Amino acid sequence: MMYFIGTAFGIIVLGLAYLYLRFPLERRSGFEYYTNGIFVYERDCVGGGWINLDLPDIFPFTRDTIVWGASPFSFRFVGDFSYSLNPTGGSTADHIYRDNYHVIYQGEVIWDGDVESLKLFDGYATDKTRVYLHGFFSKRLDPDTFELCGCGFWRDKNGVYNEFVGYDRPIAEIDKDSFEVRDPRECHPKVPYTAKDKNRFYKSNGVYGFRVIDKL
Repeated sequence: MMYFIGTAFGIIVLGLAYLYLRFPLERRSGFEYYTNGIFVYERDCVGGGWINLDLPDIFPFTRDTIVWGASPFSFRFVGDFSYSLNPTGGSTADHIYRDNYHVIYQGEVIWDGDVESLKLFDGYATDKTRVYLHGFFSKRLDPDTFELCGCGFWRDKNGVYNEFVGYDRPIAEIDKDSFEVRDPRECHPKVPYTAKDKNRFYKSNGVYGFRVIDKL
């Protein structure tokens, strides 16, 4: 009797231990995703906070989050769509993944994402129904006409948008057909203006989005 109890206990312990095993998937800027052959996990990064003792990372798996629905057997890295004009470089928000059936972005399975039409551009990615950029994705942006304008602005057939003003809500006061950014590489407070349309000059204004500098 004790033999069977000990065997059962050992099997349970081994089973639980196996659930904690993690094997890295797709090394890019450090490992971001792991698997134990059952689930795919996204690992949260370590933050410094007020106190950073730089202790050994003994139990890294405690920061793992299951990516529900992702297949560990067909999971793979698609690419990095970092914006070449971004002076601070890219981030994990510019990495996009897939398995045989799903687009996987920011640790989330996009259930109706279309892997066959997934394309990467300079600063964003699209499939047939949505746009992926800056850590978010939207079906309100038109993937066929979408383009980055620079200085936190982008445009599609429906209007012009700003990074800090709704992301996928068109800005009513900007004329999309005549809108242009002066020079995406010169998004700096000392520049007189960063963008204009036929009616106004505009300037990127950090977390406040943009402001009108002058009217034509």
